[in-house]
Formats: sequence, C-alpha cells, structure tokens
Amino acid sequence: MSEDGKTIVNRELLPDMAPDSMIKFPFYRPEPPNTLKKLGELRPSALYIFGEVSPMSLPEARKEKVAITGTGVGGSGGAKVGRVKEKVLKGIDHLVAMEAADQCADAAAAWLGQEIQRFTAERKEYLEWTKQSLASKTTLSEEYKQRIGGPLRRLKGNL
Repeated sequence: MSEDGKTIVNRELLPDMAPDSMIKFPFYRPEPPNTLKKLGELRPSALYIFGEVSPMSLPEARKEKVAITGTGVGGSGGAKVGRVKEKVLKGIDHLVAMEAADQCADAAAAWLGQEIQRFTAERKEYLEWTKQSLASKTTLSEEYKQRIGGPLRRLKGNL
C-alpha cells in the first residue's frame, strides 16, 4: 500500500486488502474489516460477550456488530428474531475470557440453554412433519395451486 493509503502497490503481496479498507499503511490487518463485511451472512446464532471498558469494544462498535450480524442474505435473521445477542460485562476490559472466566461461562451457558430449547422445538416440529404421509408431503396445496395456477397443461397441438 502506498504511504497515502490510496494505492495497492503490489497486489500479489496484499491479495485480501480492499482498496476502500479503513485499515491503512503501514499497519496492514485485513481481518477486522473483511470479517465485519461478512457478519451479515452469519447463519448460526451468535452471542457477543464484551468487556464494558474495552477500548476495542466501544458502545457504537458493539451496537453495529449486533445490528449487522445475521441480517444479510443467508443469515440467521439477526437480533430482531432473537438469534444474535450481546452480554456486556461491567468493569471488564478487552481480555474478557481471562478477566472474567466465570461470568463468560455463565453467559455462554445461559445462551446455549436458550439455543438448545430453540433447536429442540425446531426438531420436534420437523419430526411431526416427517410423520405425515408421503402424499401429503408431496402434494401441492390448494393455496399453492391458487397462487401459482396449478399444474401446467399441454396446449392442443403441442407434443
């Protein structure tokens, strides 16, 4: 990257550096902005555990991460559907798991308990569906036929 941060000098050396990246010369770390760009596509549920006084997790940045995560194409649906949450640990800095291992474990356990309940409910619903007859699982519903127009019909004279 040039010193003015505007030109990638040797693309071979910086293949994952986006020209519009907020990371500029001379400190090249593409992971944070590249990851942030993809958070919307995250399919699994996510729990963020932040330290309240971490300079790496300022309130605006936390809010942005939670707001974006899972909301893109292929994503989980995000915080609006309960698939992304945050836990902010009071008085804790950036090394959350080292500074507050018990609090992290408690937050993770509560989150996992909620996720297991969600999974169990989804599995129960699926197992109920599997009990239906093959005909009921493969037959077009009346609503579908009304909206789509039912099966295609051959026109006279066509083979």
